[in-house]
Amino acid sequence: PYIDWKTDKRAKRTFPLLCSLWADKNIIIIEGEQPRIGVGNDLFSNAAYIKRILVPATNAFDYYEEIKGVALENYNNELIIMAIGATATVLASDFANMNIQALDIGHIDIEYEWFLQRATARIPIKGKFTNEIAAGRVFSECLDESYNNQIIARVGC
Repeated sequence: PYIDWKTDKRAKRTFPLLCSLWADKNIIIIEGEQPRIGVGNDLFSNAAYIKRILVPATNAFDYYEEIKGVALENYNNELIIMAIGATATVLASDFANMNIQALDIGHIDIEYEWFLQRATARIPIKGKFTNEIAAGRVFSECLDESYNNQIIARVGC
């Protein structure tokens, strides 16, 4: 919604609409172990609570059944939000077939970071694995206590 268009007008309309999808809802985020979606910004600040399941930042599909199993074990009528590449697309379909609401939000957090920084090109985001560019594929420790307290499971990490 931002970097390909490089316009605030579209992003200013799109991001609030996206955030309304999880407003006041309990959510489970299934994400790569390094992107840390929502950390350092307010993308999920309107959620009631967040639980996180961390999976490998790349090749998560190698752990597909395990990820699905852990998500189902921890599911208690939350909205499931996923940012794990093509694995999220397949999981969203499987969850939908079980009447579980799940969203594949792709790289929306990085897009939001670029929007907030008014970036004019894809740039690395400090503290986050930014798969979109080689210079952003850096792993680092996260000291954000709130984020670390939200982690309920790790699969393949």
